[in-house]
Amino acid sequence: MTQRFSSEELYELRNRVPMDLLIKRVLRIPSKEREGYVRFLCPLCNEFDTAINPKTNMGRCFRCGKNFNTIEMVMIEKKMGFVESVRFLKKYNESRSLGNQGSELTEGGVQDRGKSVDGAQEGLGYDGKGLSPSLSYGLYIVLRAFLGAHELGIGYRPDLHSLLT
Repeated sequence: MTQRFSSEELYELRNRVPMDLLIKRVLRIPSKEREGYVRFLCPLCNEFDTAINPKTNMGRCFRCGKNFNTIEMVMIEKKMGFVESVRFLKKYNESRSLGNQGSELTEGGVQDRGKSVDGAQEGLGYDGKGLSPSLSYGLYIVLRAFLGAHELGIGYRPDLHSLLT
């Protein structure tokens, strides 16, 4: 049986879950503020030629021409279907309304934002043990580009594949 969501529920998730918080804290998509707008790495074309319109709560990539609402962003970034994405956002929205502003949603539920999975303080970006933030970001871009091309069946590069294995 297909689960149905009311138009009010969907409206709430599309318009009341702030796109900038979703991108920065929940999905952890690389982002930066420039010219008064939050710019984020487009999950489709991997470019920063993007912006979030605070009036409509929608993200837009000017390079590939795609508009994103919160549900679509979760679907694309988490590779989830519509129903799973709506459930994911409902959990996040419920945690926000319970006052968990300092928390983020993971696949397993709400997680305290003060600690990352490995126990390092989030916000510091570098725990002294792993990669520096700039190197981590560069590796993230390379891996994301490779995996995106790999899923589409194009652009296989043996030299990049050796980094993953």
